Amino acid sequence: MGEYQITPDFMIKIIVEGNRVFAQPTGQERLELFAETEADFFLEAVDAQLTFVKDDKGQVTHAVLHQNKVDQKAVKIK
Repeated sequence: MGEYQITPDFMIKIIVEGNRVFAQPTGQERLELFAETEADFFLEAVDAQLTFVKDDKGQVTHAVLHQNKVDQKAVKIK
């Protein structure tokens, strides 16, 4: 599903394998994401959520990482 950049040194790679979705942050292990809605996902391994944001054409432009009461925009770069 792509790569999302939060800072120049920190990205989250989203990987789809069959009907499963995984997130792999820079320098960390791959973790499974679970869908709450079409755009909202959560992780069971850590207390974090990802929201994917689409433009008017239905293309994902960025994601928002919700973790530790902080929302961080992650721009889609691939």
